[in-house]
Amino acid sequence: MKFDRRIFIQRSLLLLGVGAAASALGCSGGSSYGSSPSTPAASGGNCDANGTVLSTTGVTESHTHTIQLSAAEILAADPNAIFTTAGAGHTHPVQLTAQQYASLQANVGVTMNTGGGGDGHIHSVTFNCA
Repeated sequence: MKFDRRIFIQRSLLLLGVGAAASALGCSGGSSYGSSPSTPAASGGNCDANGTVLSTTGVTESHTHTIQLSAAEILAADPNAIFTTAGAGHTHPVQLTAQQYASLQANVGVTMNTGGGGDGHIHSVTFNCA
């Protein structure tokens, strides 16, 4: 495993109990890590009524993907994978946890990584309520 500055800072922050900041650093660029999403997680909107805004993933390997969750999908809190759409000829699975669905139901955005797609790379994506 490559131990670079980003990993050093991430682990140092975890040791200091700053998990949220360390998680944000975990979304930095690179072909094996995915890049930062185009929009940070935010509170507001109404996911129960409107779903999420159309989200664009961070750029990884010169491309992005888009995904949007409907209000029905958020209310159902279905643990099945949701696949992103892409013009790059492949998809990425996105599976939200019960905690992430609960955050969206409380109108709090969530940031996560997609599963691997294509050559195994990942993207970071943020879901914010519309």
